[in-house]
Amino acid sequence: MSAFLKHLETEDNIKVWFNNKGWHALVSFLNVAHNAVLRASLREASSPEEHGITVISQPLNLTKEQLSEITVLTTSVDAAVAICVIFAMSFIPASFVLYLIQERVSQAKHLQFVSGVSPTTYWLTSFLWDMMNYAVSAALVVSIFVGFQKKAYTSPDNLPALVALLLLYGWAVIPMMYPASFLFDVPSTAYVALACANLFIGINSSAITFVLELFENNQTLLRFNAMLRKLLIIFPHFCLGRGLIDLALSQAVTDVYARFGEEHSSSPFQWELIGKNLAAMAAEGVVYFLLTLLIQHQFFFRRWTTEPATEPIDNEDDDVAEERQRIIGGGTKTDILRLNELTKIYPGASSPAVDRLCVGVRPGECFGLLGVNGAGKTTTFKMLTGDTTVTSGDATVAGKSILTNIADVHQSMGYCPQFDAIDDLLTGREHLHLYARLRGVPAEEIKRVKHGRGAHSGVCKP
Repeated sequence: MSAFLKHLETEDNIKVWFNNKGWHALVSFLNVAHNAVLRASLREASSPEEHGITVISQPLNLTKEQLSEITVLTTSVDAAVAICVIFAMSFIPASFVLYLIQERVSQAKHLQFVSGVSPTTYWLTSFLWDMMNYAVSAALVVSIFVGFQKKAYTSPDNLPALVALLLLYGWAVIPMMYPASFLFDVPSTAYVALACANLFIGINSSAITFVLELFENNQTLLRFNAMLRKLLIIFPHFCLGRGLIDLALSQAVTDVYARFGEEHSSSPFQWELIGKNLAAMAAEGVVYFLLTLLIQHQFFFRRWTTEPATEPIDNEDDDVAEERQRIIGGGTKTDILRLNELTKIYPGASSPAVDRLCVGVRPGECFGLLGVNGAGKTTTFKMLTGDTTVTSGDATVAGKSILTNIADVHQSMGYCPQFDAIDDLLTGREHLHLYARLRGVPAEEIKRVKHGRGAHSGVCKP
């Protein structure tokens, strides 16, 4: 040892190199140096094994405040990342209603229903197609996290939770957007409104609950935050954002334990972490989809409307009165189309658009419904085809009521709307092919029907 000390800057100076990643490295290496100096200073007759210095190291534990500060600093960046994800994922579901609104406004959707498509099939296929497109976006988000090695979301425990959050968010938020397709007539307006609503709900709800958690010493705010989280869980945007923040918090706690050399990993699927968020989104997807079907079937409108009081009909033409008596008296057994006091009153209107219309049409008869503008011709056809609700009265087609068997009525009906119910993305032949498939034309006959009817009607050139 004395020979080694001679090569140093001074004989009293010893440099100790240690690995600072170990909690006890500095003390351990310094103790080795002290023991070396001690044993080098012993008399030649002394045994080095009998002399030594024993050191006990007890590092000071971090206080609760220090640990909390480390956790907050670590998760603040991850919370910002979660908000960025919400920002991106707010525009994608809003875009899915654009085509739905266009189909409803152009009457192409209604023409599909008349051609045999059930509302359940229509919305289910729309949902499946939208989920396929959404899955591509979700996969890109996951790949970005993996590419940048964001440990809070890509650790072996948290990566499956991230995928589950994103997929169930799509499952819940896409049906949540569908009812808006009944409210808007301009697709661009709907897109802007829904995107802003998604951003407002997702960002504000996640940020507010995260900030409120920082006031650990204020029990009133903590109780309010707990109640707020229970209320906001009905929104998929909050479930996604809050779930991402909770993943980051859980990973931060795991990293704090790792600083002390301890393993502490809890499953992110626990109910208190993201389990309740996943369960809520799974249920919300079903609820919002059923709500869409109920709106499509006009369930709420029919349930909450009452038949208005009617006034006696005066000054009716003789032939019209005779036809009314024939319909009301039941002398319509041979009629293939029968309208029995069919009435439509729009909300807020002072007079009915259609007032107790009674008409019977026999098989093989060509019947023309004429009238001045505003007489109710379009409204009558809308009621017959199920495009709008019936205020009172009934109509039957081939013995099937439009009130209770509209799907069977569509099987006996062909309908040409007043306005062109066409899809701008399809050609004339593609339209014929689509409706031939919907009407059940055999596959081997579709080509012949498509070219024959297309040339005959002038939709496409022969």
